[in-house]
Amino acid sequence: MTRAIIAAMALALSGAASAQYAAPVSAPPPQASIEAAKPGAPAPTGSNADEPFYRDAIADGVRDVALARLAATQSTNADVKTLAGTLANEHVTLNSELRDAGKVSEPRPTAADNRAMADMRKMSGALFDRTWLATMERDHLATIALFEDASLKAQDATTRHLATTALESLRQQLLQVQDLEKKLAGQ
Repeated sequence: MTRAIIAAMALALSGAASAQYAAPVSAPPPQASIEAAKPGAPAPTGSNADEPFYRDAIADGVRDVALARLAATQSTNADVKTLAGTLANEHVTLNSELRDAGKVSEPRPTAADNRAMADMRKMSGALFDRTWLATMERDHLATIALFEDASLKAQDATTRHLATTALESLRQQLLQVQDLEKKLAGQ
């Protein structure tokens, strides 16, 4: 039953990975910034053939920052808190590079995204940690696929280079998440 709950929550939380889930990176912790934002994505700020990649990548990254900040404050596990801090910092940096290169603004969260975060906030202890890790794994798999596609098919050489360069870090993050999942499963 617990595995079913974790799987359902991870699916619900990760299902919005490309659906414009983003709180401003410079905003306070996710609870205040996500709930305050209005659903819907703002209009892009420039014309760019690779704009869909940038919009989706930034949405995924900002969503991961929000979830990482939540885990950093809500988890009681030191390893989860440490990984959450690392992920938040690395995604803030990548998001900045993506915004600068793509000249797009961050999309806002949808109502479904806000509900998923609210559900996650209601969790605690091992259930929260396992659900958060499962969500991070699913999100990173989707983000890696997005970046792999852009590294091969993006119209602009700068976009291809940025996507290729970021893949190493994203794959390393995925391995860290998977390693911690295994460690916690063994406890």
